[in-house]
Parts: sequence; structure tokens; C-alpha cells
Amino acid sequence: MGENSNFFIKVKNIAEAAEVLEALGMSNKAVPILKKPKAEAELTVIVQEGLKPVVNYFTPAELQEDILPKFPEKLFADLVVPGRKYDSDKPKWHLLPFAPIIEIVKVLTFGSKKYEENNWQKIDNFNDRYFASAMRHLVAHREGEVLDPESNLSHLAHSACCIIFLLWKELKKWKVQFLQRSWNKMTR
Repeated sequence: MGENSNFFIKVKNIAEAAEVLEALGMSNKAVPILKKPKAEAELTVIVQEGLKPVVNYFTPAELQEDILPKFPEKLFADLVVPGRKYDSDKPKWHLLPFAPIIEIVKVLTFGSKKYEENNWQKIDNFNDRYFASAMRHLVAHREGEVLDPESNLSHLAHSACCIIFLLWKELKKWKVQFLQRSWNKMTR
């Protein structure tokens, strides 16, 4: 192996790592995976001249700080190491399907024209009425009626809208309770 035989490759899984090592004729020489992966870590095959190949999980920071310094600089002149962003515990908005949300917004728009914007927040006996409404729409859908006859919108979207209202009320209640507990702790 020459100087340009030092490299690393990010792979998707162990099988792909095995394919890389087999293609290099090193399948029986690899050092096994030594650590459990962190959330942002990627499986990586590292090949260095004179050493056994390593297959392990590395974070972008580990690659930048621990791995790259061991390689000749000229090999990585064009390599872009991804930046760090610690957001793995934040909501993953890309998982939310927007088509159903659009249908719910259509129900909200219909309601705002029929009554007024945010009128739903002012309803007496809020929990019972929106629970009953959600159930009526679910039952109508279950019985084969896909669209609400008045709005010509999906019964499931109407029901989901009611459930969002109930969740909004519950979250509002939790926030008040949290603020009260915090205030009580501060005033002791």
C-alpha cells in the first residue's frame, strides 16, 4: 500500500462495511466495532497503511478531532467535514405528513368563516362538546360517510381538529399548573 492508501469511508451498515473490506481484500483483518453508537455517530471504515482496518462508529466531532489528524493533510484538502448541530432531541418536523394538516386547516378555515376566527376557544363546556364532536365525526366516518355534508370536508379532518382543540386546552392547563408550581417554589 502506498501513501494514498490511507482513507476512511462512511457506510450505512455492517454489511456495507464488510463489502468495502472484502473489495479491498481485508475482510479477515478488520478490528471489530468497539463502542456503542451515539445518536449522531456514523459507521465508518478506516484504512491506514501498516495498520488493521477499523470499523467503528464516529461522530463528526470525533472524525474531525481524532481521525483526520492521523492522516496526511494533502489527502483531505478537499474533504468537507460536516458541522455539528446538537438537535437530536428536538422535534423532528420532517416526520410530520403535511397533507392531513392541510385538511385540518381547511376545517379551521371553514369554521372561521361560519363563526369567527378562534371562536372555538370561547366555547362553554369545552371538553365535553369537542369530545362529542370528535366522536360524531369518527362514527360518521366509520359508518361510511367520508365527507361532512355541511362543509364537504373530511370527517377525519373534523375529528382531528377537535382532538387538536382538546390537546390545546390540556397543554394550556399543564402550563398553568407548571407556572403555579414554579411560583410556589420561588415564594417559599
